[in-house]
Amino acid sequence: MTAIRDQDKVRVFISYSRTDSSLMKDNSMIGDLRSLERDNIVEFWFDENIAGGEPIVDVIKKEISKAQIALLLVSQRWLDSVFVKTNEIPLLLERAKSGELRLIPVRVSPYEDANIDWLKRLLILPRTLYNLNDVGEGTNPRISAYLEIRAEIRQAAENYTSSQHQSVHNVPQSQATILVNDARNYLKNGRISDAQFMYDRALEATPEAETTFKAHLFIEAGRCRFQTGMLPYSLKYFERALSLSSDAGDLVVKSQALSSIGNIHRAWGSLKTAEQYYNDSLRLVSDPLARIMVEMNLANAYHRLDRHGEAIILLRAALEPLREAKKFRHLGVAYGQLSLVLASEGLHPEDAFENAREGLAIAEIHDDDRGVGFAKHRVGRALFEQGKDPLALEYMESAIAVVREIGDIREIHAILIDQGEALYRIGRTEDAKRCLYGSMMIGAHTADVFRLGQSHYCLGRIQSANKQSAVYFFNVAKRLFQLCRAEYRVTIVAAKEEDAQVAFPDGVTEVRERTTLYLKSLGLRIPFSQSDLLQLIANT
Repeated sequence: MTAIRDQDKVRVFISYSRTDSSLMKDNSMIGDLRSLERDNIVEFWFDENIAGGEPIVDVIKKEISKAQIALLLVSQRWLDSVFVKTNEIPLLLERAKSGELRLIPVRVSPYEDANIDWLKRLLILPRTLYNLNDVGEGTNPRISAYLEIRAEIRQAAENYTSSQHQSVHNVPQSQATILVNDARNYLKNGRISDAQFMYDRALEATPEAETTFKAHLFIEAGRCRFQTGMLPYSLKYFERALSLSSDAGDLVVKSQALSSIGNIHRAWGSLKTAEQYYNDSLRLVSDPLARIMVEMNLANAYHRLDRHGEAIILLRAALEPLREAKKFRHLGVAYGQLSLVLASEGLHPEDAFENAREGLAIAEIHDDDRGVGFAKHRVGRALFEQGKDPLALEYMESAIAVVREIGDIREIHAILIDQGEALYRIGRTEDAKRCLYGSMMIGAHTADVFRLGQSHYCLGRIQSANKQSAVYFFNVAKRLFQLCRAEYRVTIVAAKEEDAQVAFPDGVTEVRERTTLYLKSLGLRIPFSQSDLLQLIANT
């Protein structure tokens, strides 16, 4: 990192209660944070810097007004302090509201926050420990908490410095813009939940009159929720963006909103509906690169509809324009998607592997954590199609470690299904079942009906020795794929179900009753119309 001039250092004001002053000793928290000063990133200030004879209140208020970050060491004593409540918190909140100051609260010991709305809205550290004082100094949990606090301050300082360099003629930025910059930087570092939190704060800070900007924010915030598996909430954000962009007559944002809603329906398995949204989006967009982004989503839907040829044409056409435009993250995704289509049903396993490897190389070069996890999964899937199961599992294990770290629940879901298949093929049946049952739980949580069908289909194959269980899993999978209108997969699963029923003719009615009960319970979460669900349940 390039050293920052002294006058450019980000100033960090630390507010704390005297009962927690041990944290400000060099053998405690402040000692662990001092490396940020040595790296010329920040300059810390707290009340021990006040010289004898100086007016305490005036100096503290002056330092708060000069700070860009405030580290708040929160305890009940700090919240109850008359001095803090009178002389520090009002000014801290005023500057935070204007976007001039970033607040980073740290939970030192238990406190009661029922009536403190401003504190409840903030992301409180550490995530890895409930209270700092729960564990002793020098223990691994306490050291990990300090590392987390240090990383948060570093990130906030870098975000501030970046936003200042990007400001035109140093015009102060709005609070919403600063929060959006924070969110985007979190995304670059794979911190999806933190980015989602910042986007929500930016939405709160954006006036209703800024219609187009707010519509953009709803799309970006919705994408974060989409990646973390919160699909119903994500849909609400995208629909709000569609409404705002329609009112404003902004066709570009409206196109993005339509494509994003298509992604939700694709994830839910409503593939024909997704295709319609993508086509509606394409009718509005004229920019070639924007069209490519939508066409990549459409290719994904074609893949699930088993229209592999159309998917391959769209994805291959996207590669060169993305490379020329230096859209490397999307280029890596395009290679990964192309690999997945080529690997389907063993179509072109060698080509699939080469494309997946190219996607991984691009993600690693450009330090894209989410892209690395996505690409490693695709490499693993391509190796699986080549029958190289042990090596495939190595890539899948590495992929799931990456995506767990960034919290991409939907990619975890996909990896677990492929892991289950690979483990079963090398004889690790119980491990395979654990992966697939885990994927079923995620599918029920996210309402990803298509992948839920995949999980049941794989479990049906694993349970081939137990015909009753096999019939049950195949029957559920078939009916879920029917709900998705994935006819090709319905045909495959129906054939497997029929073979299993031959060996278990007397129990078919009982199995279908079990299936119906399961689907009814699942219907509380599946976002299809009641009539569709009733038709599915009635379908035998």
